[in-house]
Order: sequence, then C-alpha cells, then structure tokens
Amino acid sequence: MTKEQLYKKYAKFYDKVYSKRKYDEEVKFINSIVKNFRVKGKNLLDMACGTGTHAKKFDDKGFQITGVDVNSEMLKIAKKKTKKVSFIKGSMQSFKSKKKFDIITCLFTAINYNKNISELKTTIKNFYNLLNKNGIVIFDLGLIKGKENKKTGAFFDTYSEKNLQIARISHLSQSGDNPDIYNANFLIFIKDKGKVDFEIDEHELGIFSVEGIKSIMEKNGFDVKIYDDFSLKKYTKKSKRPIFVGHK
Repeated sequence: MTKEQLYKKYAKFYDKVYSKRKYDEEVKFINSIVKNFRVKGKNLLDMACGTGTHAKKFDDKGFQITGVDVNSEMLKIAKKKTKKVSFIKGSMQSFKSKKKFDIITCLFTAINYNKNISELKTTIKNFYNLLNKNGIVIFDLGLIKGKENKKTGAFFDTYSEKNLQIARISHLSQSGDNPDIYNANFLIFIKDKGKVDFEIDEHELGIFSVEGIKSIMEKNGFDVKIYDDFSLKKYTKKSKRPIFVGHK
C-alpha cells in the first residue's frame, strides 16, 4: 500500500478520530523553541501536514505557512480550513522549493514513515537543504528502537456525535519479516447518517534509535537538541516521546 492510499477513503473522519490530540500544546512548544533559538524569519514549512490543523494554528500565530503532504484527500480538507496557507502535494524525501524556510515541522510520528535508514538520511538531508541559515527543523519520534514492544497489541477507540459514530480497532506489532518495520493496522467502522461502512487501513513505519537519528542529523550539519514530549525539559531514556530540534 502506498502512502497516497493511507486515510484516502476516510480522510474526512481523520480529525474526528484524533479530536483529543493536544495541538495547542504542541504549537506553544514550537513557538517557544523558535524564540529560544532566536529564529528571525517566519517562513514555516509544515511537512506531512495532514488535514492542516497545525498549519492553521501556526498561521494564527503569525507564521507564513507552506503545508506539504502526499495525501490528496487530506490536502483537500486542509485547503478548506484556511485560505491563507499554501498546500502542496509532495513527500518529505523529494519535496523541492526555490524558497527557503526558517522553520520546518514534521509532527505526529510522520518521521517514522521513512521505512529505513536510507530514506531517513534522504529526508534529513532534504530538510537541511530547504532551510535558511540559522533555521531549525522540529520533529517527534513516535517509534523508538528498543521501546517498540511497549506499543504493541490491540486497542479500541470511539468517537460519537449526533449523526456520526466511529469505532476503530488498532492492531500494532513489529513486522515478522523485518524487525525494523512496525505494522499499524486499523479496522475502521463508520455509521454516518444511518449508513454503515468500514475500511482497513494499513501503515508500515520505520523504527529508529534516538542516537541513530541524532548522528544522521549531525553528519548533515545540524546542531541537535532533544526534548521530552513537547516540553522544554531535556530528553532522557525515561521520556515517552523525543522531540528533535536541528539548528542549521
């Protein structure tokens, strides 16, 4: 399954499924990082922007936003949220721009869609090339080598409003064929205005070590800081989610 197919049929329900996500806290953290690193420019590239919620909130904070994603259906939703943001179809490995950016964000485990070290190296190099001098890249790592077993198993979550009910069964596991690949399979049931439908959504994600990513970033010229789960605390091995900041 290609990335373009992910969430394709049910992209319009994506925001419902993730309605409890703490977008405002993430944007507040990123705003603090921008100030702390004394980034002067406001051109922000939101890579893997999805349905554009982060992009809209960044725009509200006064940034000039370009949103990039491989999923056409998600970009359609993003374009309806705000007319001020330029949304473009593209991938984190191959997106090119004549305009350079002061900030690049790549959030919500999106960096794990690099399935191997080669793809990750290409992405990091591309981020560096897209940045202005003194620019920063910020991304989170959702799957950490050595900790992936903590996120295996089956999970059930729901969303409900007047004429819409969503139930999602998630099955998360390491690949039997490749220990560096994580399978995230979602069985999604939708009851929308009395009509019932379902879809199986399959994702393959790469598993990387914190040290490995730091090394790749440094070899590409970044000065690297790692934070604890969208806070200004320093990352430790007990942290749930490392947030990487690369300074060019």
